[in-house]
Amino acid sequence: MADGLCPFFMAIGIFNIWFLWKSLESRRLWDWFLVGIGLYVVAIGLDFVEGLDSGPYEGIAAFFSTEEYRIEHLSKTIEEFLEMLGTTTFLIVFLENIFNLSREWQVNISQKSS
Repeated sequence: MADGLCPFFMAIGIFNIWFLWKSLESRRLWDWFLVGIGLYVVAIGLDFVEGLDSGPYEGIAAFFSTEEYRIEHLSKTIEEFLEMLGTTTFLIVFLENIFNLSREWQVNISQKSS
């Protein structure tokens, strides 16, 4: 079932990239969008390494003369931080783009009288 959906999700991803290429106002925002994608890629890479059976943290722990648990915990912390930083980057890019599209914002708050 999942293999049949792969082309569908690839098409959606390609459409999203094309849409963002056309929609983001400045080249600088597009560059920051790519930075956010890069942060997610590194976080996913760390998550992949964490799931390996061969114990990638043994050598690092031996080099620093510490426990393997500490290195694993640091890796998880860095991975979560990179995900949050990537999400924050996306939010800033999209907020700045929407503020650039609309130069004037107006908020009206009224109270209904009964």
